[in-house]
Amino acid sequence: MIKLRYYQNNTVDYMELMLATRRHISPLIVAPTGGGKTIIFCEFIRRVVKQGLTYMVMANRQELIYQPQGKLLTLAKELEEPGLRPNVLMGGTPQYKNRGGWIASVQTLQRRELPHADIIIIDEAHLSASAKWEEMIKEYKERGAFVVGFTATPQRLDGKPLKILYDEIYQCGSVKNLTAEGFLVPVRYKYKAVNTSGLKLRGKDYDEKEMYQSIYKRGAIHDGIVDDYFEYAEGLKTLVFCCNIEHAQTLAAEFSAMGLVARSLTSKDSSVYRKELLQQFADSKIDILTNCGVLTTGYDCPSVQCVLLARATQSLVLYLQMIGRGTRPSANKDHLLVLDYGNNVASFGRIDIDRQWSLEGNKKKMVFASKLCPAIVDDVPCMQVCEMDAVKCDVCGHIFNNTIVGLSEMDKLMGLGKKREVKIIKGGEMIEEDDPLYKELMAAKLSQVPTELLDAAVEIKGYKKGAAYMERKRRNEQTPREIFLDLAKRYSETHKVEKNMAIVHLYKMCNQKLRVNLWAIRGVGKSVLARIEESDLRDATNYLPQMNEYIKTELL
Repeated sequence: MIKLRYYQNNTVDYMELMLATRRHISPLIVAPTGGGKTIIFCEFIRRVVKQGLTYMVMANRQELIYQPQGKLLTLAKELEEPGLRPNVLMGGTPQYKNRGGWIASVQTLQRRELPHADIIIIDEAHLSASAKWEEMIKEYKERGAFVVGFTATPQRLDGKPLKILYDEIYQCGSVKNLTAEGFLVPVRYKYKAVNTSGLKLRGKDYDEKEMYQSIYKRGAIHDGIVDDYFEYAEGLKTLVFCCNIEHAQTLAAEFSAMGLVARSLTSKDSSVYRKELLQQFADSKIDILTNCGVLTTGYDCPSVQCVLLARATQSLVLYLQMIGRGTRPSANKDHLLVLDYGNNVASFGRIDIDRQWSLEGNKKKMVFASKLCPAIVDDVPCMQVCEMDAVKCDVCGHIFNNTIVGLSEMDKLMGLGKKREVKIIKGGEMIEEDDPLYKELMAAKLSQVPTELLDAAVEIKGYKKGAAYMERKRRNEQTPREIFLDLAKRYSETHKVEKNMAIVHLYKMCNQKLRVNLWAIRGVGKSVLARIEESDLRDATNYLPQMNEYIKTELL
């Protein structure tokens, strides 16, 4: 029997609700790397098989096929439920009779007639907006199948929207909450600035060949990677992400020359060799494993203690996926160390930042403001990446007060400093770093900043311009929708249920008690709530004070 964590069980309950209502909704489940998405959909499969339904798990890589296959075969044996056993649709694999479902590679499915399945599960669903996925998924939808996607990062590098296949996002936990509860380990960061300004793009990301030739093949970065390993990560099982195959092989050779057991893994390696090498790494027979484009998704090795980013990227998704390979807890591991040599942490911030994902797609690079700890610990800069409003460094305990150092200061710490000027007018002049007002605005939370200085504070902190707009909006009287969502958040926290489920429960209870209608929450968009029940969109403002009181007295 699968033992589920509370947020995993809530997610399975939500999927069952969507299936039971038969409203032709295709949800996208967003679960942080290490959150146990395979466990979640295997438990869902176990429940639907009992209803006589068949299933299909679609994936694009061998590793993503073997994991659920092994789990389902184990469950089938433990529970004596042969219907759980999957057939694997992948080149060279045998087929069996009387099996309840399929685990298939997308590449193989393209070449064959699609088998029948009532439930379609898409693993690494952020890849499914490509043409080769889209056609097959739409055909299954036309057949009446229930389609659900799983991903840790619901965003494509090309900005293409995922709404063409999915109707709503269901957030299954967050990195911050799962870390606080011990399901993931905290992350510590070490950073070395590199100059990527002159790099060409290939598609939407850096040209890997040019990136290797310009930055990582020679010079200070190449020489410093091995030196820094012995400075910060000696003895730690380390996974390295490289620019290209040559880079992965070269770095492995460099580490080997220093007496370490290092190997490289690339797309040119056979599946047999890949499997053997990963097993050796899991068994700690290999100290350092370098790779290029092989282990960014679907790879699970909880004993990884250090992730070394020997490449730069324009992709938030790739950044999160790389670091996520090491966030799972294991014995004798109290944190994950990230050594970054590609400005990735500076661009994207900590992985536990709360990110507002959307199915609409994103044409712009998502950048999140953070700050560096400037403290010197044992003659070495701490340089932990902290949230912009943090008062204390979560590694060394440094108190920031009014001496906050932003990521713009990182180059200064590395000897590459340049003065930052904020293009916001104060008395006809720009606000510079040595201005007391600059420090005051840097230290203050946006909620504490006078309205007339919000734009200046946002630029100083490195926030997106929309942060000033949202803060101004927050200072006005809340809309009925905002009140409702605030109440739903409180209900979610009190009752330990996910946001969407809290909205469902809250709406049902309040509607029964107070006749609250959809006007109050119409701005939620394509949420679960919008499909619970159709009703007149009348002004619900008069009901909201009653709702608030009812929740406080009856529900909380």
